[in-house]
Amino acid sequence: MTTSKLRIAYYCSGHGYGHATRVSAFAKNLLALNASVFIVSSGKSACSPAHIFSDSIVRGAHYRYAEIDPVIVQPLAYRIDRPKSLQVLERFLATKDEKAEHERQWLLDTSIDCVISDAAGLASLAAHLAGIPSILCTNFTFDSIFSYLGTHFVDPSSSSSSLEPVSAEEQSQDVPVSTNVLDPLVTQLFDAYRCADLLLLLPGAIPIPSFMPFAELPSPTWLDDHQRFLASIAEDLQRAQLPSNTLSPTSTTRDIVPTPLLVRDPSIDVYERDSRSRLLSSIGIPDALHDHKILVVSFGGQRIVPPRSVSGSASRQSPAPPQDNFATSSSRRPSEHGHLPEVPEAQNGHQSSHSTTGKPHHHTHEPHHASHFQHPHELRHHVPAPRAAHSRLNSAQELMAAIEKLQNVSVRELPPTPATNTENGPKGRQILHIATPSHMYVPGAPGPVSPPGSAKSLKRFPFAEGLTVETAAAAEEEPEEEPTLLPDDTWIAVVCGAGDTWDSGELPERFFVAPKDVWMPDLTAIADVLMGKLGYSTCAECVDSCTPFVFVPRPLFLEEAGLRILIQTRGVGLEMTREQYESGDWATLVQQAWELGREKKAAKIQRGVDTQRQKELRTLAGQVLEWIRCRRQSA
Repeated sequence: MTTSKLRIAYYCSGHGYGHATRVSAFAKNLLALNASVFIVSSGKSACSPAHIFSDSIVRGAHYRYAEIDPVIVQPLAYRIDRPKSLQVLERFLATKDEKAEHERQWLLDTSIDCVISDAAGLASLAAHLAGIPSILCTNFTFDSIFSYLGTHFVDPSSSSSSLEPVSAEEQSQDVPVSTNVLDPLVTQLFDAYRCADLLLLLPGAIPIPSFMPFAELPSPTWLDDHQRFLASIAEDLQRAQLPSNTLSPTSTTRDIVPTPLLVRDPSIDVYERDSRSRLLSSIGIPDALHDHKILVVSFGGQRIVPPRSVSGSASRQSPAPPQDNFATSSSRRPSEHGHLPEVPEAQNGHQSSHSTTGKPHHHTHEPHHASHFQHPHELRHHVPAPRAAHSRLNSAQELMAAIEKLQNVSVRELPPTPATNTENGPKGRQILHIATPSHMYVPGAPGPVSPPGSAKSLKRFPFAEGLTVETAAAAEEEPEEEPTLLPDDTWIAVVCGAGDTWDSGELPERFFVAPKDVWMPDLTAIADVLMGKLGYSTCAECVDSCTPFVFVPRPLFLEEAGLRILIQTRGVGLEMTREQYESGDWATLVQQAWELGREKKAAKIQRGVDTQRQKELRTLAGQVLEWIRCRRQSA
């Protein structure tokens, strides 16, 4: 059998960070077996390819940029813009034939023996035109993803949830794409994938229509009303992933071969105490916090923007969720954790003397009018944290004194709080943004559960006729539970993808920003819980490291149906609603995930890095190379 060096073009979709991480992970094994690997990707990133594909480039892989696939447009980490995604698909397919011809010529000029593609159908089409074999190595293909834009399931938060300012166009209501428009476009993607000769099916897969006859498009027909696979689809998909489906080098049929978990390897000593401390120190975490439990907040390459300073906020605020980018943005390592400046509580019914940008306003005091007063239920949110230097209401008598200012104001007649810290809620009601030492402000996040004037707010701040100091004191002893970020002070949090614009003073207490080049497999391995969107890279690395995963769903991204099965059958996965995430109500689910997964995590730390999985991937790489040689000889 010949042992000549094979030349492989490995095409990587530019949609998301996960494609790049798994391409690099498998390419590393091909390189170790003396293959030449040329990585081709359309991913644009603030990070250099040397970082994204570092596992492979350090071992000799070549990198080339090319426009090879359309992408789904995500204004936020867990929201999909259907109209813009459709526009991207239409523009790409308008030049598909020209692009395919360009790639065909490059494959021939570079003497490529085989194409491997992680979800770019154009690569399989170009390989077919060049007369060379091609392999799909993926857990989904984009024909089914784009087909799902026609689902009648509507994302209810697309027009009401805004984690940072977006245009009116971006806030447009989520509307299904007409099948008359969508189906002809999706068919072109399907036909390109049909050109592939072999499917390496990753764990967490959804049906691949071009290889699985049971999965007919359109893809919305695969799911029930709860966005879960129909029983028949789930059974057929499970059969396609049976371990008995091994790769035969001499096979001439279009086979489906399940693969081991395809993830980047963590450092071999990552679970050792000294290695953990070195990593935490590199992030800027003080030694005294190295034994704390760790929550990693990572949205798979999404850029997180800093929170705004908002009038009425108490001591600290937390990062707003991310905006979509291909890879992680640069971030600043804080030398120490910091706090947001305290916002002075309202005095005499006036707003804080600071604007939303933190710059002081110069204004004169006006007579007291009803328009300056705040609802008593809202007044408590202006009470600074216990650590603040400002005074606060420490007794029922002081509470009564504050309430006396409002005794002549009817609950129903109270005006809204200033526009700097409110927004219109359901039926035009003004919503106050909560911000306390344990709760972040997020633009667009829900306000207090109880609306002004509700029975709950009256109980907490009673000012009806017959009010006494004793009843006010009793109310103080029954505080409402506020959403909290971390379960308790034994936890710290590390935020990934936070960008250059962060200052340490913008972080909540015990929150730290990871540098842009942090090795995520190591950070995931030492995490006690990880929170993020349900993407392949994060999901697979959590399974590999036995790290419990709290995920925020993306209901319009079909890949989730397969990844949900993966994390909930081979790991620990708990779903967090967008409302919980945006309001900072994290602590309960983080604690639950930790309790569910801590025994499995402790056992993983004792075992160390999974060398068996690494051996399985090396074996698979050898089988793929042998399959390519057999195809080349029979050509």
